[in-house]
Amino acid sequence: MNLVEQLKKEKEILLKRLDAINVLLDTYSENVSEVVKQQVHEIKDKFPINGTQLEQIIYVIKTQNRFIHVSEITEIMAPYHIDKGKDWLRRRISAVLSHANSKGEIPNLLNIKYSPSKKDTVWGSKDWLDASGKIKHEYLYKSLSNTEYQKPDL
Repeated sequence: MNLVEQLKKEKEILLKRLDAINVLLDTYSENVSEVVKQQVHEIKDKFPINGTQLEQIIYVIKTQNRFIHVSEITEIMAPYHIDKGKDWLRRRISAVLSHANSKGEIPNLLNIKYSPSKKDTVWGSKDWLDASGKIKHEYLYKSLSNTEYQKPDL
């Protein structure tokens, strides 16, 4: 393939991506809650777009500064991964976090279940626990209905 053909192909790919971004912007602004829009706006200028997925996930957790659910991480990261669907991204985030946790790649990374269901797992930092292992109030996971969840007594 000569240089001109290669450039035309790259242009076509970029135009398709630009169209996808425009569609995403239109639907995103209509369908996402104001809270998520604000979260995305707060971190968009510093988001490590060229970093690894783990670096991006840890960045989101740190900027939210509280225990956070994979679905929230997905919503915040989705605009940076428009070539992937949210279901794929959610599964990928979950897999990356689980792998990093099991391998001890991030020493302070911690997951906490607030119910017996695996989907009710939130991620945060060990530094956000008090001496008795309870989540400090300012780092509690908050659901979309703004309900705070505490680690159950085991």
